[in-house]
Amino acid sequence: MIRIYIYIFSLLSFTKLTAQEPLRMGVRAGMNFAQISGVGMQGFNKFGVLAGVGLHWRFKPKWSFDPEITYSMKGARKNPNVEEGDYTTYTIEADYLEIPALFGWHMDKKDRFTMDFGLTFGVLVRERVEQNGAQLTEGRGFNGFELGAAVGFSYHLTKNWAFQFRLQNSIIPIKPYASGQTAILPLWGIIRIGEVHSVISISVQYNFGFQPDPNKPARVKKEKSPQQAKRTKQKGDVIDED
Repeated sequence: MIRIYIYIFSLLSFTKLTAQEPLRMGVRAGMNFAQISGVGMQGFNKFGVLAGVGLHWRFKPKWSFDPEITYSMKGARKNPNVEEGDYTTYTIEADYLEIPALFGWHMDKKDRFTMDFGLTFGVLVRERVEQNGAQLTEGRGFNGFELGAAVGFSYHLTKNWAFQFRLQNSIIPIKPYASGQTAILPLWGIIRIGEVHSVISISVQYNFGFQPDPNKPARVKKEKSPQQAKRTKQKGDVIDED
């Protein structure tokens, strides 16, 4: 855990020192819709929250770098199927402290739409498994580290507020198959050697404390000439006829 904070501090310090364009900070909060593929619990039925802070470094007119520190609640949930006579519920809760390192491509001139993509690095901080409302002490035995990929879109309502939609999937399995077998998805032809997280997230971000662009000339307020000031004063004067 200490190594993670050292990495974060170094990343933020390097960003501040090398930034030549506006540097902004922000907070992000939203909802996760999660599933775990490879465990027979497909379907984004597990709801969780996400919250974090991040930086926005605009190093090119069309490109930005957006590192974050996020607490993300993932997992999976199996709901009962009463019509089939299945009354069993099974819930997997897996919370991660994540560091998404994303790049942003600003698609339009008005800076309304941004495409975000990159890698995510996560550390498992909490794991809980429930069956029919009762906690199972053995858990699932997930790996302590997760490497994933993320892609999404942001819509900037104003200079401070943005709405985000993001897809995230594990690159390295969070847990290998018990028998060591390999699964191949027939639709995509993807080879999997274990269970993986898949998450759809919807969030709102607020950016604050932005630094003005040093390359943009400052607006200078024009001072009134003596003649204009004199006319303005004469127009507002009240003449005392006494």
